[in-house]
Formats: sequence, structure tokens, C-alpha cells
Amino acid sequence: MEEQGRAENEDWIERAHRFGVAVLKLVNRMPLSPGGRAMAFQMAKSGPAVVHNLEEAKGASTARDTYHMTVIARKEARECRRSLLLVRDAGLLSGRDLEWAVSEATAFVAMLTSGSKRLEQRIPKGRKRF
Repeated sequence: MEEQGRAENEDWIERAHRFGVAVLKLVNRMPLSPGGRAMAFQMAKSGPAVVHNLEEAKGASTARDTYHMTVIARKEARECRRSLLLVRDAGLLSGRDLEWAVSEATAFVAMLTSGSKRLEQRIPKGRKRF
């Protein structure tokens, strides 16, 4: 059972890695306008942060640390998703790669919301504060 949980985490991390790479490739295609630069900077931080925080969660020594890093990964996924939507709606970029990234960010938000709720239940009552 624990093996299955580990494999599932590996899948999330690899999927998040592919997402981070895709976001960075989109960032490299952004226009050099002031808006394009600002959004590129934002996306370059939040997209790869999803995989960084999941990797940290994987190596956490306590359930509370795992929960905390998973919640941060969820926040970064939400931030990146909103940035991708702004880029799309402002007409800064378009195409299948962008639509895939929006879809993947939305999926990460859902997965990490569900995962963080399950992790929160494992933390003993009175120990949820950071």
C-alpha cells in the first residue's frame, strides 16, 4: 500500500515537472512588452514552484510539513493558473500549449486541494498550527 502511495507521489512530481517545463517554454515565447515581461516573470516563478514544493513535501519529515508544502504547491498552482488565464485573455499568447497549461494547472489545483484535505486529516488535532 505504501509503495502505491509512493508511486502516486512520483507521478505527481513527474507531472508537475512537465508542467513546470511547459510553463517555462511559454515564458520564453512571451512578448517583450511591459505586460508580457511582468506576466513572464510571474509565471516563471509560480509554474516551477509547483514541482519544487511537491519535491519538498516528498522529503518532509512530518505530516505537518508535508501538509504545509502541499498547501504551498496548491497556492502556486492557483497563481500560475490565473497568470496563464490573464496571458490568454490579454492576447499575449495563444495556442494548444497555453490551453494545455491552463488545463494542467486547473487539474493540479483540484488534485492538491483533495490531497491537502486528506493530509490535514492525518495531523493530530491541536497540531495544525504552523
